[in-house]
Amino acid sequence: MDIIVFSDNKNIKKIFTKIEKSNPYKARLLPLSELKKSIRSLTQQTFFYIDISTYTEKELFGLLNLLSKADTLSFGIIDPKETVKDKALLFFKGASDYLGRKQSKEEMLPSRLTNVLTFKPITKVSDRQQTRHTENAPIGSSKLPRAKNWDNIQSGSEYLFYMMFIELDGYHDIQQRVGEKAIESLLSSFQRVVENYLAHEKGRLWIWNDFGGIILFPAGNNIQGIIAACMRLMLSRRLISIEQCAQKVLLSYRIVLHMGSTIYHERGKTGRIISDAVNSLSHMGSKFARPGNFYVTDDLLSKAPDALQECFTKAGEVQDTTLFRMKLPVRY
Repeated sequence: MDIIVFSDNKNIKKIFTKIEKSNPYKARLLPLSELKKSIRSLTQQTFFYIDISTYTEKELFGLLNLLSKADTLSFGIIDPKETVKDKALLFFKGASDYLGRKQSKEEMLPSRLTNVLTFKPITKVSDRQQTRHTENAPIGSSKLPRAKNWDNIQSGSEYLFYMMFIELDGYHDIQQRVGEKAIESLLSSFQRVVENYLAHEKGRLWIWNDFGGIILFPAGNNIQGIIAACMRLMLSRRLISIEQCAQKVLLSYRIVLHMGSTIYHERGKTGRIISDAVNSLSHMGSKFARPGNFYVTDDLLSKAPDALQECFTKAGEVQDTTLFRMKLPVRY
C-alpha cells in the first residue's frame, strides 16, 4: 500500500515516521501542485493525505467536490490550522481520516492507519448495508421518534428525518465566469433562496458548504408539502437566476429527497457523524443525480397522492433504493 502526502511543508512527513517503519506501508511526499494531475493516475492501492494549510475552506470544498466524483479514491485531510469548522462535511464528501492541530504534530501509529484504511466513506457501500433498512428505520417504523417541530428535537438524540441533498451544478465554471468577488454574493443568495423556499415546510440547513449541502425536515410532517416545495424550487430556477444573480448566470442544481435516521446536532457542531442514511443521500446526490434534476426515493413518493406521483418517472436504483426523477417541461 502506497501512502502519498500532498504538502509543500517537508516537515509534515514526520507524521508518518512510524508508518514508514511498518511494512507494508511506504509514505512519500509530493507538492500540492501535483495533486490535481496525480488524481487521474492514483489507484485503489494508494491512500493519500492532503495538507490543507494553504487552502481556504471554500477552496477545500471545491477540491472535495472534485474528489467525490471518483469512487476509487481514498484520502484523508491534514488540517494543522483547523481551518475546517464542520468536520462532518469532510466525511460526507468521501474523506476517510482527519488530522487536526494535535494529530498533525504527532507521529501516527500504524494501528490508526489500519483503521483508516478499513473505514468506508460515502463513496463505498457500507458493510452494514444488509441491515440498512432496519437501522435507518424506514417510513413504516415506529422505533425512532418523528418530531413535528424543531422545538421537539434535542441535540444528541436520534430521530427520523426527511433529508434533502441540493448542490449547484458546474460550480467551477461559475467561479471562472463571474470572478472571486461576485461568486460570494451569488452563493450567499443561493443559500437564502433555498432557505426561503423550504421554510414553510420547516426545512433547516444542517450541513452546508458554499455550493450546497443537506437540509433536514422533521419527519412527523406530511411529505406531500415537502415534495411540492422541492418541485417549486426546481421549476423556479430561471426566475431565481434573474432575481438573485446580478451576474446573469442561469443556475442549475440537483436535488435528492430521502428519509432516514441520524443523531441530530446543531449546524456547525455535527462533528464526525456516522449515519448510513446521510451517507446514502450524499452518494445519491454526488454520484447518481444528473444536473438540473430532482429525485425522490420510492418509499417517500409512495406516500404522496397519485397526482403528485404522476409527475415522476423511474430513474434507477442506488444501493437497493429505487429513485424517481421529476418530469420537467420541454423548455426548462
